[in-house]
Amino acid sequence: MIKHENFKLEKLSYIKIGCNVRNFIEVENEKDLLYTMKMKNPKLLGAMSNILFAGDEYDSTFISLRGEFLSIKRINETDVRVGAGVRLFTLLGFLADQGLSGLEEIVGIPGSMGGILFMNAGANGKSISDVLLEFDTVEKKSVNKDECQFSYRHSGIESPIEFMTFRFKKSNFLNVKAKMSEFLKKRNSAQPSDMPSLGCVFKNPSPDNPAWKLIDSVGMRSKCINDLCVSSKHSNFIVNTGKGKAKDFLYLSEEIKKRVKEKYNINLEYEIEILF
Repeated sequence: MIKHENFKLEKLSYIKIGCNVRNFIEVENEKDLLYTMKMKNPKLLGAMSNILFAGDEYDSTFISLRGEFLSIKRINETDVRVGAGVRLFTLLGFLADQGLSGLEEIVGIPGSMGGILFMNAGANGKSISDVLLEFDTVEKKSVNKDECQFSYRHSGIESPIEFMTFRFKKSNFLNVKAKMSEFLKKRNSAQPSDMPSLGCVFKNPSPDNPAWKLIDSVGMRSKCINDLCVSSKHSNFIVNTGKGKAKDFLYLSEEIKKRVKEKYNINLEYEIEILF
């Protein structure tokens, strides 16, 4: 267990926004995790790729997974056990090397596996739950996929995730890498991957009514408040062009919600987490 005082959340935030916090702890194993979860206001963090730190200060214990939670193990011909702290790009590299197929569609999502499963993240018609077998949480082990109500960007999981097991299809390195390259090229051509952001800000109201089209139609594409801008490349992204602040992000996102509600009577729902 490694404890940090006066830790800058901005350093790890994907959108480069966040205050200094008094308690930031890296845990190496389940014993550490159980101990820290009993501390004052525990908050387990993933890769911090879809969380906006909107507070000026926090009276919380922030927890980051390291050690055994960064493990990946192939347990048979098709199944892989993964720690919740593993980054998606690390898992995808492992799968390519092992010639295992099933997650190429979601390449480029910049999260850790615990957070990706928690929100049932996905892309190109594929969600992480599509390949899930079971998972372990702090409170319960070997939870079968069928015990949860997975849906679009929702898992129903309430307890912190420790490990998960996925089932893939046998393929080969060249085929898996080729598919990943194809989907990554598509992603980078349509999204501002080179700019600090939190990914898609809002969930799509429906497959036929994506959030970006609604945002475009109310004139918010490319709108800026100081250094925070609605992306000109993909209007469901808000990017930080410099030293943007959380208040500027929230001004833009709430203005989007207001305009869409007024024009279409649709309540856009945040896909990101906002921590006040």
